[in-house]
Amino acid sequence: MKYLKNSIYIIGLSLLAISCNNASSNSVTVKGEVQNASKVYYGILKKGDVIGLDTADVVDNKFTLTHTIDSVGNIYMLSFDKGQNRIVLIPHNGETIEIKYDTNNEGGVYDISGSEESEAVQTINASLKATLDKLDSLNVIGKSLNDSDIASITKLRLAADSILGIQKEYLRTYIDNNSESLTAMFALYQPHPYGNGYLLNIEEEFEYYEKVSQGLHKNFPKSEHSKYLVNEVESAKKRVEAAKKTEVGAVAPDISLQSPAGEELKLSDLRGKVVLLDFWASWCKPCRYENPNVVKAYNKYADQGFEVYSVSIDGRQGKENAKAQWIAAIAQDQLPWKNHVLDFGGLEVASPLYNVQSIPNTFLLDRNGIIIAKNLRGPALEAKLEEVL
Repeated sequence: MKYLKNSIYIIGLSLLAISCNNASSNSVTVKGEVQNASKVYYGILKKGDVIGLDTADVVDNKFTLTHTIDSVGNIYMLSFDKGQNRIVLIPHNGETIEIKYDTNNEGGVYDISGSEESEAVQTINASLKATLDKLDSLNVIGKSLNDSDIASITKLRLAADSILGIQKEYLRTYIDNNSESLTAMFALYQPHPYGNGYLLNIEEEFEYYEKVSQGLHKNFPKSEHSKYLVNEVESAKKRVEAAKKTEVGAVAPDISLQSPAGEELKLSDLRGKVVLLDFWASWCKPCRYENPNVVKAYNKYADQGFEVYSVSIDGRQGKENAKAQWIAAIAQDQLPWKNHVLDFGGLEVASPLYNVQSIPNTFLLDRNGIIIAKNLRGPALEAKLEEVL
């Protein structure tokens, strides 16, 4: 979702000053205590932008805004004169929302009460911050490690994967219980700490996107947010159908690409062996950190029928010397297997075939070319090889 970032919409705030007073059951009141701000701005999210509805001066660290909500299915934003760390509101007429916030708080932490759905968004965002704090602690440890300390680096990566897995499960559970609420969108579109995508990737977690899409369409058929999600789901459905071709249990689509020497190497020629199909690139640090683990597994199991088919996407970033960097990385990481091929730039064939959105990305194939596992790393790869060989 292009207009979401850090679980809130990316916005440019256009403001229209309107004087409002005297809250009632036909209006919502927003009031609070704010430190280090002189003005508060209140707006509604429309087509990826925020349309200003009201402003209020902060006097003695306090402010009050009153607004009548004339339609359901909308998302509102509260901002301050510094323009950062906007607060998401999903209010309803009759609510009195109270906020406590210090704009100097870089983490955007605030207290909110009086609006169940607005509180839920705050809780979802707070869960992400807690996850980021844990990952930051691991990053501090990681910076102190030598690149050659593969065992410690692998241990940290597995710990990070576990932390992210817990957060994903929290988001799934939230969606299961709140699929008809606008707040579920903030669970769907929680950003991935290590990339431009989201923790719940739409292709991998399609059932959750579809569930929220159906719930919001049922409750808010005219809401632009509901309509946006319906369109996203319809578009993703085609990609999901394509991805089924590379699910566990499917026959791996064949690949035929050139080696560094220009020799055509086919994945299907490795039938009869257990094959790790590995998508990587020389510029991908996680890939390079994982390479020693793959080398270790290869050296241990090659005589028992284990093979690696490495597909580089070095050309994806458009570098002129992509091929040279790919070949150099093979030598530097001492990757001993023969099957190295390049899925180059705009001519990519294998990456779209396997719906590779990020790397490292691996598929383990049995001797008949059936996909039996995905994205096994470190000890998990060795454990699976021990099982199947």
